[in-house]
Amino acid sequence: MVKFKVILMVMLVLCVGFVPARGQEMAMPAGIKGSFLKQSKFVEGQMLSLLEAIPQKKMNWRPAKGVRSMAESFMHAALGNYISSSKITGTMAEGVDPSKLEKSETNKKKIAEAVKKSFEVVNQAVTNCPESDFDTKVDFFGMDMNKLDMIMLGATHQHELLGQQIAYARTNGVVPPWTEERMKKMKEQQKKGS
Repeated sequence: MVKFKVILMVMLVLCVGFVPARGQEMAMPAGIKGSFLKQSKFVEGQMLSLLEAIPQKKMNWRPAKGVRSMAESFMHAALGNYISSSKITGTMAEGVDPSKLEKSETNKKKIAEAVKKSFEVVNQAVTNCPESDFDTKVDFFGMDMNKLDMIMLGATHQHELLGQQIAYARTNGVVPPWTEERMKKMKEQQKKGS
């Protein structure tokens, strides 16, 4: 029975990454666009939840010299969304300077606003891109890609940065809120079952 409980607990912990953040609407259109939007909205919810849990004083923390700081990691996620959307739409979002965005902010509230806006922009770009344009060629830093490649790259980049931010947070003693909530529920269930 103890072995079963341990296995169950491990399985629940592993599934935490697939549980949508509170308040995230998961009803999306079918197809590639819907798949992207589900992932994008999920990552946005997780990023913003994690950002809220990280103390402001940790925004300048970095794991080593020359590596992105906590703030830069979140702003880099925003930058990635803007670059993906610009390759899909053909234009950079108004007021965004890709050469300065990543290092432009350390205030948590303003970072959250920047991250939210970038997700709105990339989600709208994907939503508005006709599937007939998916094969349209784009140049991505010298690589031949198409708009569908940029949609896929956008989703993987979002997840990559979320993973980095989770590692940064945990290194600084911050447990992701969704994990903390799950662990609390598991402990409550264990107490009831004892």
